[in-house]
Amino acid sequence: MSLKLLCIVIARSVCDVAISIGIQHLWVIIKLKDNSLNQLGNGKIKSLIVPKTKKLAILILKIFKKEGIMKGVMLVCVILALLVSSPAQSQTLFDDFTGPLLDSGKWLGDYKWVSSLNHLEIGQVIAKKKLDMFNHCLGSTEDGDADTQTCSTRLAMQDGSGVTAMEVLVQPIALEQSRCTLNDDGATWIRIGGAFFNSTPITGTVTDQTNDIQAYISLRRDANSTDPPGVMNIEGYILRCQNGDCSQSVAVTTDPPDNPINLGTVNVKKKVLLRIQYDPTNHRFLFKQGKKNPEVAMAYVPRENHPPFAQNGGFKRLEIRHHLANCSAGATSGWARAYFDNFYITRGP
Repeated sequence: MSLKLLCIVIARSVCDVAISIGIQHLWVIIKLKDNSLNQLGNGKIKSLIVPKTKKLAILILKIFKKEGIMKGVMLVCVILALLVSSPAQSQTLFDDFTGPLLDSGKWLGDYKWVSSLNHLEIGQVIAKKKLDMFNHCLGSTEDGDADTQTCSTRLAMQDGSGVTAMEVLVQPIALEQSRCTLNDDGATWIRIGGAFFNSTPITGTVTDQTNDIQAYISLRRDANSTDPPGVMNIEGYILRCQNGDCSQSVAVTTDPPDNPINLGTVNVKKKVLLRIQYDPTNHRFLFKQGKKNPEVAMAYVPRENHPPFAQNGGFKRLEIRHHLANCSAGATSGWARAYFDNFYITRGP
């Protein structure tokens, strides 16, 4: 949690405590003797404080005890000033996947493959109070020995309009990939993201996904990776769609020059927190993996002239995606499974 957000939480809790127990009661507690404050910490006079705010009330009162009433009041005033001058975005829990079924009012299931692929096992289900998503596809043997084909399972928000941040806990459970001697290509992504705006000139008309700007934070492993088995790279990526269905795209950032940008690694079976934030004021995206690692910013060149054309407010989604190498000698395969838990979003600037 950022310092700014922590200040806001504490300040709001001060107000909550004051309202709940009354200003006079708060003043009485502040003026209690030291042993009474210790008793408060031990829960012996908890009847004065509602359970929801007890812990933060104790924290605030300890500040008063340590710094004195005048310094304590000044500290609270500073926090309240920060709250008034710097309102924060509101992060809300969109889905904790406790089920028993996916909520059709929140989600749209979607799958993508071409007819030459064999999609064996593909979909998602709530299991063990998590979203269990899986994708097992075989590549094409009918398209030569060049390029790749896409096989993807996607769970998209029914309404992603105005969403500026997405956060989810991800645990890759299984990952298997095969290779083709004559076409050593292919990759697997486990990712969140979507389209956030369209950069068509302000005087132009948006009629398809051309110029939609998409961004993702992903777990990725290339089929020809030399990393130890089960190691996935964590990366942030920004692209601009070059045609109507976004089957062609180009990177749109030069700051930093790496796109995708490497955010670290994670092993299969391990959990990792992924977060992506759209920051139009500063023309950038922020990517973060893990709870303690810093955010990494990537600036982009296009401007935010229109909302995204992609359906449902940008087709923001959770996804497992394979790029499978075309191979005439025998079908390549991709198999991946992941748990997603506690999906948070932020709406608004």
